[in-house]
Amino acid sequence: MPITLPYEFDTTREGTWVVKIMLGLEFIVAVGIVYSLGVSRSWPAVLQLSLTGAVLLFFILRLVKNLTGSIGTITANEIVVKRRNVYGLEFSGPAGVFSLHQFTAVRGGDFRLSFSRCSKRSTRTDLLGRQERHP
Repeated sequence: MPITLPYEFDTTREGTWVVKIMLGLEFIVAVGIVYSLGVSRSWPAVLQLSLTGAVLLFFILRLVKNLTGSIGTITANEIVVKRRNVYGLEFSGPAGVFSLHQFTAVRGGDFRLSFSRCSKRSTRTDLLGRQERHP
C-alpha cells in the first residue's frame, strides 16, 4: 500500500503513556513525603515513602533507557528521525537525518491493541536497511 509523502510517524505512543503514568505515581509519592514531613510528622512514613520513590525512580530510569522508539518524517529525499522526550527523559531510539537511499523498504502497519474491554489502534513503522532482509 503506497503512502503519501511527507509521512509522519510516531512509534512511541504506548511507551510515552507508560512513562507518564509512572511519573504521575512518582509525583503522588513525592506529595506523600511532603505531607508526612509537614503535617503528620511521621518519620516512618517518610522513610517508607522515600524508599518507594527511590525504587520507582530506578524502574522509571531503567524503562526509559530501554524503550526504543522515535518520531519522524519521511520525505521524498530523506528521513528525519528524532528521539522522544518525556518531561526531560529521552528514549533511546535512533535520531538523525538519513538518506532515503540507505533503505530498501519502509514497512508500516496498523494494528489493534486489546486490553480486556478497551481497544486502541496503533501504528508501527519499520525502516529496512540495505543489509536487512524483508519478506
